[in-house]
Amino acid sequence: MLLRFLLLIIIFCFHGLAEVSAQVSNKGKHFYIGYGHNDRSWTESDYDNNGGMTMVLYLSADSSAVVDVRITGTGWTRRYHIPANSVITTEKIPDFGQNDSRIKKEGISGKSIEIISDVPIVAYSHTYYNASSGATLLLPTEAYGSSYTAVCGRQNFDTSWVSVPVSC
Repeated sequence: MLLRFLLLIIIFCFHGLAEVSAQVSNKGKHFYIGYGHNDRSWTESDYDNNGGMTMVLYLSADSSAVVDVRITGTGWTRRYHIPANSVITTEKIPDFGQNDSRIKKEGISGKSIEIISDVPIVAYSHTYYNASSGATLLLPTEAYGSSYTAVCGRQNFDTSWVSVPVSC
C-alpha cells in the first residue's frame, strides 16, 4: 500500500513538471534582439563603416504568419508574410543613418529590433562578415524569466559581449 502511494506521488510530481516545462518554448509572438558588434567592428571608425558586417533574421512558422519587424525609436518597419511550414530570411537590418539599429557602446540602450507576429513563430538572428559569423536563437517575451546563466567558452577577443533584453 505504501509503495502504491509513493508511486502515485512520483507520477503526479513528474506529470506536473512535464506540464510546467511544456509552457515555455522558443515559439512566440513577440521578440526583441539587440544588434551588437562582432570582431569586425571594435573601434569607432569600424562602427562608422560597420566593419562590413550584416544582420538578418530567420523567421519560421508552422502555420501562415504575418510578422512585423521594427527598429524601436525609428520609423523603420517591415511586414513579412511567412507561408506555413517554411522559413524566410528578412532583408538586411539597417546599420546606418537615421534607422541605424546597432548598439555602439556599453550600458543601457533604448535601441532594439522588435518582432511581432500574429501566430507563434521561431526567430533567429544572424550577423556575419567573411569568415566571422554569429547566430542567436531568440526567446519570446513570454519565456523571459528573472535568473540566467551565460554558458560560454573562453574568449580571446576584446570584443565579446552579451545582450540582455528587458520587456516591461
